[in-house]
Amino acid sequence: GDVPPDSDPTQESAQPGDEAQLPYWRRHVYSVSAYLQRDPKEYIVDGLLGVKDLGMIFGESGTGKTFVTLDMLRACACGDTFADKFQVSRPLTTIYATGEGHGGLVNRLRAATTGYDADCLSRITILDSVPQMYERGQENGLFALLRDWPDMAQAGVVPAQPDVFVIDTMFNALSGADENSARDMSIVFDSARKLRDALGCAVILIHHTNKSGVDFRGSSSIKGEMDVMLRTQKVGKDYQLACEKLKDGEPWQTQSFDLVAVGDTGSARVFWQGGVAAGAKDRHTNADKALVFLESHAGEKFTAAAIAQEIGLTGAAAKNIYRDLKTLKQAGSVFEQYTAKGVAAQWYYENE
Repeated sequence: GDVPPDSDPTQESAQPGDEAQLPYWRRHVYSVSAYLQRDPKEYIVDGLLGVKDLGMIFGESGTGKTFVTLDMLRACACGDTFADKFQVSRPLTTIYATGEGHGGLVNRLRAATTGYDADCLSRITILDSVPQMYERGQENGLFALLRDWPDMAQAGVVPAQPDVFVIDTMFNALSGADENSARDMSIVFDSARKLRDALGCAVILIHHTNKSGVDFRGSSSIKGEMDVMLRTQKVGKDYQLACEKLKDGEPWQTQSFDLVAVGDTGSARVFWQGGVAAGAKDRHTNADKALVFLESHAGEKFTAAAIAQEIGLTGAAAKNIYRDLKTLKQAGSVFEQYTAKGVAAQWYYENE
């Protein structure tokens, strides 16, 4: 007969401390009729984040990703609406593991939580280090965290089963790994799944863009592992949160936000401004990527080939970059300069 939905007669119930010993593959075999009896995906943040999802928030420095992350944690803990758009299903217990910016984080967290009920804020637990996720042993990093979690939960230090676990940043959890290596990152994401399955929570990784600022840093395999990817960006003076991937749904309209100072906290919090107007600048074409790169290197000059390499273009897209740059030149966005006959033209952005 069919194995009952969501059961596995070959395995005992796993506990967090046992996660390191779980086999790589477990028997989950269904007929179509049995599989269709499984419950549909359950969202803990409607239309955005599901139970046990793997997610990522990434962006350049200065685009508000930490502020957005803290606002999401606050909305989750309070059972509020995130980004004035995504309803949190119920008050959620959240973990925020951070390995950078402790000094500034105090002020940012104070600003993000000012005016909110202390009871809901008690559902946010801060870890002042991140678990190392690139490891094959069982003594350090993630395995140590999972081994110690039941004891910490029994002592009331952490929730026994959190709903959301945020790691800020992924880079800080990759000691010894090459983030450009698909093989190394497969180990990292195996660890992320161990964390997800052991604690029964969604896992969100905070990450940076590459040096050109047009995409996430590291192996292209990263995107394939994600259920949801959000990007913070700054277009002119406007801060935006864009949906780069939503595995089980349709990407939603980019949302704009401001960062507004809060009292005497010494920091700011996010105030959401609604969807980006139709027809507003969308910076995802190759021409837009080139413009973003040149804007971030204002005054510096690059050949078309160098720009294509910096923004990660290959093949036909790299060959067509000259056409894209000509389009930007015609719009008055960038400038072209010839330094000598027979020498490739150089392109640049000039601040007003």
